[in-house]
Amino acid sequence: MDLHWPHARGHRLFEAGGGPLSSGEQVVLVAAWAFWNGDRKATLADVIFRLDPSNLPRVASLMLALGQGGTAIKRWIATCQDRRHLP
Repeated sequence: MDLHWPHARGHRLFEAGGGPLSSGEQVVLVAAWAFWNGDRKATLADVIFRLDPSNLPRVASLMLALGQGGTAIKRWIATCQDRRHLP
């Protein structure tokens, strides 16, 4: 898995300002992109107050994976793709 380039559909959604995603899903996308390359910003308030109870743990688990390194990030991506949480 190449972690240097985002998933193609995620990139298209990002470029389209979130496209058909709900506002909470858009926050997840922007937060993931902010972690990835700093291109966009999601405030901590956005993450805490705009995410629903199912999306908040996903972003929190991404933060934890980032702190643990490449293997944990790959595992996070695979888990989200398996559960269809990533575009």
